[in-house]
Amino acid sequence: STSFGSDVVAGGGSGGAGMAAGTSFDTALPGYGGTATAGDMLLAGTPGAAGLRLDGATIVSGNGAPSFFGGGGRGSVGNGNGSTGTARGSGGSGAAVSSSATGRPGGAGAAGVVWIWEFE
Repeated sequence: STSFGSDVVAGGGSGGAGMAAGTSFDTALPGYGGTATAGDMLLAGTPGAAGLRLDGATIVSGNGAPSFFGGGGRGSVGNGNGSTGTARGSGGSGAAVSSSATGRPGGAGAAGVVWIWEFE
C-alpha cells in the first residue's frame, strides 16, 4: 500500500493462490490489483497472470501484474524463485517448483508512487 497521509491512499494488491503438490495438470489463480480509496486519480490495479503445471516437471509461474509505469516480475519455469516487480507499483511473480523440490518464495511487489501537483 502507498499513501500520503489520508489525502492519497492506494491499497496494495493481493497475493496469488498457492498450488497444491502434484504431478497432473493444474492452475493457480493470480493475485488481484489494489484499489485507490482517496485522491484525485482513483485507478484500480491489474491482476497478475495465473501459474500453470502441465506435469510434475513442467511448471510455469505467473508473471507479476504490470502497473501504469511498466511490467511486473517475470515468471519462472521449472524450479525458481519469483522475481521482484520491475516498475513502480507492479507486482512480483510467482515461484515455480517441480514435484521433486521444496517450496520457493514468490517475488515482492515494487514500491508504489504518489504524484503530488502543486498549484499556485
